[in-house]
Amino acid sequence: MGNIKLTKEQRLTIYKTIISIGNIWGLGEPEGLNPVQFLDRIWDLRLMSSSDPRYKTAAEDAKKHLIDNDDWDDDYVFLDRFKLLDCNEEEFLKFLNVVISPDVRTSEDEIEKYVKVIAGLLPKGYEVISSSDKKGRLIYHVITALNNVDDGDQYPIGLSKNVITFFTDKTPSEYPAFQLNSDNWDDYGFKTSFKLNYWPKKGICHVIGYLKILQEKTESGRTKLPDSFTSLPTSFCSLGQNDNYYEELLKLIPDRYESVLYALKDASWFSDIRYRFENNAGFKKSLLRNDDTIFILSSIKRKIKRAGEDSWDFSIKSELPYAKELLNIPFKFGDLESENNHNRIKALIGPNGAGKTSILKSLVKGLIRNEDVFQPSQPIFSKVIAISFSIFDTFIELRGKSVLTYTYCGLHDKSNTVMSEEDREARLKEALEWINGGTEGKGRGNHKLIRKFIKGLEIAFPTDWVDSIWSDDGISINAILAKSKVMSTGESMILNLIASLYANIRPHSLIVFDEMEVHLHPKAIRQMMSLLFKITREYNSACIIATHSSIVVQELLADNVIIIEKSENSTPIARILNHESLAENLSVISGEIFGESSIPPHYEIFIKNMAEDSDSLESLLCKLSSRNLPPSLPLYMLARNEFEKAQKK
Repeated sequence: MGNIKLTKEQRLTIYKTIISIGNIWGLGEPEGLNPVQFLDRIWDLRLMSSSDPRYKTAAEDAKKHLIDNDDWDDDYVFLDRFKLLDCNEEEFLKFLNVVISPDVRTSEDEIEKYVKVIAGLLPKGYEVISSSDKKGRLIYHVITALNNVDDGDQYPIGLSKNVITFFTDKTPSEYPAFQLNSDNWDDYGFKTSFKLNYWPKKGICHVIGYLKILQEKTESGRTKLPDSFTSLPTSFCSLGQNDNYYEELLKLIPDRYESVLYALKDASWFSDIRYRFENNAGFKKSLLRNDDTIFILSSIKRKIKRAGEDSWDFSIKSELPYAKELLNIPFKFGDLESENNHNRIKALIGPNGAGKTSILKSLVKGLIRNEDVFQPSQPIFSKVIAISFSIFDTFIELRGKSVLTYTYCGLHDKSNTVMSEEDREARLKEALEWINGGTEGKGRGNHKLIRKFIKGLEIAFPTDWVDSIWSDDGISINAILAKSKVMSTGESMILNLIASLYANIRPHSLIVFDEMEVHLHPKAIRQMMSLLFKITREYNSACIIATHSSIVVQELLADNVIIIEKSENSTPIARILNHESLAENLSVISGEIFGESSIPPHYEIFIKNMAEDSDSLESLLCKLSSRNLPPSLPLYMLARNEFEKAQKK
């Protein structure tokens, strides 16, 4: 069966007809939605760039021109600015559903008038269905009723598109096929349960198990699926209700099971789907109703792909620009679920040009693109967060739809140019809004996250500063933004980093941090290490830092430090420290890693000459001291060594 897709001519006819009926925006505030809220139900305006150079996002752009100035007309908004005739199918259907929403028009007669006109203009393959929301209001939805809805969805890198047809509540008419049978189980008003069967051929049916499927913005009622499809639109998500569901799917179609899970928009397998739905009421009340499903959401992918092993140990073969051979680097994180795990953070350290950043980039690329570079198998992190304070970093280039969520927190924007001060402020504001649970600063049930964020701030900022920017209702975003404008570069980066981490991290994430020490003084580096230990423990996560700083190494056990070097014949080497690094003298650490003595060579000659003119070690040390200050351990050892040599002459 071919794809259903409204042509531009059909879309234009529907749009022009809607415009001719009356005010497309409906009631407006305070009874209904303002224009920005109206548009945000169709497009995520905060993720879209502004057409006005004065503003960062389309949300700010729309507010200025539709609310403050009121200088955009309807045709410009829908046809020119937001390209309603060229957007994907899902977005156009969202447009229709907003137009007939009771949040836009409260008169049932008016809504039915719009519904009747729209239904009359829709071609075969579309229908308007009705349900009731939790307020008892009649809700209409325009949906596609046939197979292969193309909503502009893009399969993750490394996954082929599913080609096996799903049939809803009917016997398949082609084989192989999947069959979804709806169930009447009620979860607090939501009916999302289905049983999935697999038909390899006519007359043979295997039961895979039960799953629940939810459509975005559904407030109650039964989930309505297309009669047949090969992939659900991105407005849906699903979750298997027991381990057996995933195990049977793997057993029956081992080569294609991940493509099938994506076709069903499985939230446990694809973390970007999970994050999009995690605050949805139906997701919490129905898909996660049982304790078992909470475990499935966070752990089933790891259990299936790595046989449920507790260890997060793996190694990666990395290609370095200067080397002919691949370098194998082991990362032994142990059990991230253990409260007493002291191996969550690893450091890659070594001289410039050794390949530390290349290793980090290979690791991130391998994870988000599902590349076969890991042993014994790919680690199953739910999210990768890349952080870099270097103006030369290239982590922003690792874009494209991946099998997990990838977040970049650096100095560059999407066009790979260094972000302006305004851009950094906009990103900070967006992170703070996520932590706060919305733009109104009310917290909205996100109190645990807010308190974690506040405790994170206390690591780097004075207590009175932290107390001044929050209350039990949430954090004061405007106060934080105002304070950030008078901060030093280092303080501003720390604030941005803490906010970005708490806004983006989820359980079982991997943080990769390139050149932490850039723009940070020694105390700030130690504060950042404390923060990383705190947040990785809170979220059962891990972190890898590429650094030149001996201070970072001083904060870690020697087992968690990997020295990357380049030999004389350009062969890469990965080695470990020869002695414990935790709380070790910085000079000793620097000497072993970089081959540097803490005493510069010209001072060695000076000390040698003074030793030959001294009659005791005490007098030599007195000559080398300033204001009778005690000597450092390296200075004492060198002075004693030179004095003993002088005495033997």
